[in-house]
Amino acid sequence: NYQDLGGGDLKDEVYGLEWLLATGFVDRAKVGVFGGSYGGFMTLMLAAKEPTRFAAAVDLYGPLAFVSMLQHADPMLAAYVRSLLGDPDKDRQVYRDNSPISYVKSIRAPLLVLQGENDVRIPKEESERLVKVLKQQGNVVEAVYYSDEGHGFAKVEHQIDAIRRIVDWFDIYMKGR
Repeated sequence: NYQDLGGGDLKDEVYGLEWLLATGFVDRAKVGVFGGSYGGFMTLMLAAKEPTRFAAAVDLYGPLAFVSMLQHADPMLAAYVRSLLGDPDKDRQVYRDNSPISYVKSIRAPLLVLQGENDVRIPKEESERLVKVLKQQGNVVEAVYYSDEGHGFAKVEHQIDAIRRIVDWFDIYMKGR
């Protein structure tokens, strides 16, 4: 994935979806996407780059813009991002091309965002910025910020709440409940 986050890996996911659709067991109008961390990143990239494919999406603490994320992220994650994308100053265009913020205006699927308030890997500011952009363009978007949680949800009550919200979100937007 060197300097190609949301490129070849996104194509793999789209090919997987096409295979599922070809089986006849999946209703093309009722496909959802969700994931956490890099999976949240892929959720945003898929919803943005393939906006007609998804009836609903759920982003759990996924990065929005790698340049701004580096300003808040813990040093280990920042070093990892630099190893994938290069120098944030020299490779500024690579960072833009590999960040969901460059594509979010194309998102059409209703989006649920779940985020820990104390996440040092993907700071809350990333999710707040995403929600603001989508609301400004009139998208259906809802965000839940879990107190005393970081990157992932450690408290059982938050895990249960997140699972219930995800299921309800997909029920509403994929089943029409």
